[in-house]
Amino acid sequence: MELLPAHRQSESVVLEILKLISGIKTIMQAPYQIFKKLSDNRFVWVENVEELQEARGRLAHLCASSEIDYVLFDPRTRAVVTRHSQSAGIA
Repeated sequence: MELLPAHRQSESVVLEILKLISGIKTIMQAPYQIFKKLSDNRFVWVENVEELQEARGRLAHLCASSEIDYVLFDPRTRAVVTRHSQSAGIA
């Protein structure tokens, strides 16, 4: 896998998530969504979370019990809030 500069990696993640959630109204209702990254670099929605602090806690819990990479996404700003990768930890 080719490594991209950090800002390009974030852009890539955002684009993949936006493709995933385009047209899905129910996912867009919560302020924060957690996605997991599959081995083929696709993302799968895990859950919606209402509050940022709760979302960060939920992400930490998921990461502690798994070797899967996760992303916390804010659809209102179309930005990755936090991501966890086994190689980098929570960023």
